[in-house]
Amino acid sequence: MKKIARFSFTLMLTLCLGLGLMVGCGSDGGGDDGEGSTPQPADISGDWVGTWESTDFPGGNGTLTVNITQDGNNINGTITLTGSEYLSGGTLSGTVNGNNFTMNIDFGEGYYMVSTGTISGNSISGTYVSYYNNEVTDRGNYSGSRGTQPPAPQEANVVLYGEINKTEDYNGDIKLLGELKNIGNIDATFPIITFTFKDSSGNVIGTDYAYVYGSCKTLVLLNLETHSILGPNEIGGFLLYTDIPVNNVSSYEYTIEWDEYETTQPDANVILYGSITEGEDIIGLLELSGNLKNAGTETAIFAEITFILKNGSGNVIDISVLNFVYGSNVYLPDIDYYTDTALYPNESGPFDAWTLVYPNEVSTYYYKTSWDDFENVSSSLNINRLYSNIAQTQTDDITPEELWQQRRNRIDEVKAIIQKAVKP
Repeated sequence: MKKIARFSFTLMLTLCLGLGLMVGCGSDGGGDDGEGSTPQPADISGDWVGTWESTDFPGGNGTLTVNITQDGNNINGTITLTGSEYLSGGTLSGTVNGNNFTMNIDFGEGYYMVSTGTISGNSISGTYVSYYNNEVTDRGNYSGSRGTQPPAPQEANVVLYGEINKTEDYNGDIKLLGELKNIGNIDATFPIITFTFKDSSGNVIGTDYAYVYGSCKTLVLLNLETHSILGPNEIGGFLLYTDIPVNNVSSYEYTIEWDEYETTQPDANVILYGSITEGEDIIGLLELSGNLKNAGTETAIFAEITFILKNGSGNVIDISVLNFVYGSNVYLPDIDYYTDTALYPNESGPFDAWTLVYPNEVSTYYYKTSWDDFENVSSSLNINRLYSNIAQTQTDDITPEELWQQRRNRIDEVKAIIQKAVKP
């Protein structure tokens, strides 16, 4: 299990910017030999790899890969970053005078950086300054070498993405929504964000946690599906209900943890089939409907779709959960139960998703699909799935919080089984 501190948002922004520098450098007047002549530009062309380290944010560091083309004193190229929360690459331009160079890296959407550096044979080093909308966000150093590619560490790295939306539920208890992103290069399994709540005196008044709504993949160790996985560069939403009155909370802290169990693509594959239709319920709340299809080779059961809805400021304002497909009816002999949430290979079926927000509150939304492979079903794991399905399709008075709690219980159960399986 890994953990990342609260500064992750700033740290990741630092990463993005830091990397660009490696490939480029800011303005430097170098190149004057003191006699008015222009020194011959050093050869900086080729592929470069290196590392950067923030001087503004202790612990901020990462790697970068750069490709540079050169025409006399002028250079251009591209940069690819790892460990960046918002940026994955950019373009660079600059000049070389003697062994000194300057570069500007453009990442788009207001993100850029400038740096100064020197080259000595196949080695490079320098400093950088990163900007967002012309405001300085980070400073640091970098170094690298030409033509050698160090192996990237195989690890997940889950960070907070954007801001946390603090609101309250119908009981007046604090409710939090937001997003997590895996900026690593392997799957993060069971990403979980845990909050510690404090009152105005700094006393801890409660803790609680939420799992991410991510992709559906098979856990190799158990040959079972879970929909709490973030692949590399994937973003997913989280929703936390609590029983702590919002007026009692003065501040909160959080930690993010995850596992790195081996995963694979399920044999079933539930996808959105066609477009999504937007409508309203009887009190004007947004409803979303459409069709799901099994594009895989095995039967999918408990096929569902989750929607993460955001406002114009980019904040998550609702997550619509446990919206099951109206599919085929299949029998699960291990628990003596029929479910109509199955999709055979190439079969499609409709869904209806209800939300807690009005259409004019929603600027954008995205979705995650999940399911179980029928062949992988285990009776010990499907009890919670069963309860969720019954509650969603046959009960009128179940609350959103109860639906959310059932999902969390289900993931807790899966985690407990896999942790028991790997325990020495």
